[in-house]
Amino acid sequence: MSLVVLRQNISYRLILTCLSVFLFSGSLFGQSGLDKSGIAQVGSVPANAYLTNDRGRSGWQCIFGFAKQGEACVEIVVPENAFLKDYSYGNSAAWKCSRGFEQVGNSCNPIAVPDNGYLADGVGLSGWKCDRGYTRSDDLCNKMVVPVNAFLVEGSFGNVWECERGFEKRQNGCKAVVIPENAYYADNYSGNNWKCSRGYRTRGDLCIEILIPENGYLSQTGINRSRGWSCIRGFLPSADKCAAVKVPPNAYLTDGGRSPGWDCDRGYLSDSSSCNKIKLPRHGYLKESGKQWACKKPFRKDREACVPETPLTNLNNPTNTNRLS
Repeated sequence: MSLVVLRQNISYRLILTCLSVFLFSGSLFGQSGLDKSGIAQVGSVPANAYLTNDRGRSGWQCIFGFAKQGEACVEIVVPENAFLKDYSYGNSAAWKCSRGFEQVGNSCNPIAVPDNGYLADGVGLSGWKCDRGYTRSDDLCNKMVVPVNAFLVEGSFGNVWECERGFEKRQNGCKAVVIPENAYYADNYSGNNWKCSRGYRTRGDLCIEILIPENGYLSQTGINRSRGWSCIRGFLPSADKCAAVKVPPNAYLTDGGRSPGWDCDRGYLSDSSSCNKIKLPRHGYLKESGKQWACKKPFRKDREACVPETPLTNLNNPTNTNRLS
């Protein structure tokens, strides 16, 4: 017999020996009612139960249709018109009434659905809703009174009604919307159900014409909404007119229609009526905005001057001449 064959036979015998020991130890644990940790298992499991891995509790659980009472599993009594749930936490919570029935104590009684009502899920304890066109009143469904020029809609709290287009709610009815001259009907939740035509603006319950001054144009948005007009570029509103913008030297016109209507050129600052040149100190430069200045390195800003970051003695060093110039 070769050495290879001998090694294979020895390996097979070792495997068979280990398997036999494993099966034999398992049968011993099963017969003694102990698992490998020494905790009682099979011998303490009641009828209609099965083992679980939950060692922190009893180590067993009742099968479906049974509930735990003490150290036993008792059959759950399901009343008529009910069915078992997929889970149970006690006898009373292990079943549920069938559709069309409601729980009363330990029984399931038929849900009393009134005339003009129907069974519905997810509506609280009642289990029913009223038909379209009916509204709930206690345990009844009463027909809704829909006024003239109105229609039924499905609301979050049941059937309600709304007025047709061109009408608005007034007490228990729908009244025609009164649209003034030079206006048109529009859905508006701020009060009126109408808007003034272009070229007119609201004043109370009327639409009055917008008077546009010279050098002005119709504009009913933004800051011009209440006035209804704006001035062309180079002019600003002044009372009921458009006044020309006076641009000082070293300035330019701006857009937007806001006072003063101009801004200073780069390197100048405004003092409300003129543009003054920004005085740059030695070693200073204009920042990107053109309205402020800063100091070149290694200088820092000190009031209206640029002072060195390093001691003055270092300035006498010839090697710093080019860096500080």
